[in-house]
Amino acid sequence: MKSFFTLLFVVLAALGLQAQEAGVFSQFYAHPILLNPGATGFDEHQVLLNFQNNWSGFPGAPRDYAVTYHGPLSERTGVGIQFFSEKIASIKVNQVKLNYAYLFEVNEFKIGAGISGEIQSQKVDPGANFDAADEILKDAINGLNTFDVTLGVYARNNNGLFLGLFVPKMIRTRLDSKVAAGRDALDAFQNFAFNIGYKYKMEDQGITLEPSIMMRKYRGVPNLLDVNFLASFLDEQLFGGLSYRPGEVGRGSLLVGGRWKVGTLMYSYNQSFQELNDYSGGGHEISLKFNINSVFGVEEM
Repeated sequence: MKSFFTLLFVVLAALGLQAQEAGVFSQFYAHPILLNPGATGFDEHQVLLNFQNNWSGFPGAPRDYAVTYHGPLSERTGVGIQFFSEKIASIKVNQVKLNYAYLFEVNEFKIGAGISGEIQSQKVDPGANFDAADEILKDAINGLNTFDVTLGVYARNNNGLFLGLFVPKMIRTRLDSKVAAGRDALDAFQNFAFNIGYKYKMEDQGITLEPSIMMRKYRGVPNLLDVNFLASFLDEQLFGGLSYRPGEVGRGSLLVGGRWKVGTLMYSYNQSFQELNDYSGGGHEISLKFNINSVFGVEEM
């Protein structure tokens, strides 16, 4: 049993360190701002709260929290900020991200070209049981601090077509004095992602159908393909969604939620197809989005 939990800790630690590479939250197809800085300020001012508990039932299972704000600064610019925290076993990750996007129109498309810069701190609990000769873990007790840059473009038109392309972790460098800008700074284009989808409104029935796909290639993580489907009813007041990811890191996700005048509430249940899932209760994610303009009765820009 001791060896099982030792193995479990290693697996969870690996998941935690790769979490930011693969994109933690599964509701990205409903909230593109979670991954793509090009979506910054695309709509009205919004505050998005996220919580996710992955691999529930495991001791030390990952728990992720995020608070995100973004909105238009002017007709041509959008700004945003995100605070993220993750706790996984004896590892704690804290992150602050700043977003900026330039917004413009080409033919029928509204386009955002965005950039985000983030500072991330990873720490290991000094009381954790680990190999004292491991220099990386010894450094992590004092905090491994990194700086990353992500570039992204997001576009959509009035006919319902939307698409995005972003390059996460384009520049990654350690901020402490022991390590200079290492190989990560030279591997800028090893990570990239692309998504495309279509929002089809059936006006007479009050139904909206939104199929989409997301393709991601991140360093150190198997290539990911997510096939997503979101359906809204009663003029987008109630909705449900499905997401499927095939392959060695395959999983399925079921989403339900509701929308009212000032916000949106979503819940999703994620089930992994890996053998390790036999010991897990799956993943749970909740998001709550507030439309600040509607809360204060401010007209959109």
